Amino acid sequence: RIDGSLMLRSGKGANGGYSLARPIDQLSFLDVLRCTEDSIRINRCLEDYSYPGAHVDESRALYGFYKTTQKKMEDYFESVKLSSFLK
Repeated sequence: RIDGSLMLRSGKGANGGYSLARPIDQLSFLDVLRCTEDSIRINRCLEDYSYPGAHVDESRALYGFYKTTQKKMEDYFESVKLSSFLK
């Protein structure tokens, strides 16, 4: 999946191969998670179920907690750039 993502660019021929599609300081840890994991949701009630009969009861006590925590986690992972791992 990673080679079909927006993270990598591929080239053919003698000088071909893979390279990052954007500068490393513009790629986030969240970008990596999104292209390497099936889901990054902390609870299945946050999954996008788009099949008949799928329903999430947003009034359940923990739903709001999960949703808020998910947003904070994604915001943090978005703020961590891959370049920070090279320092």
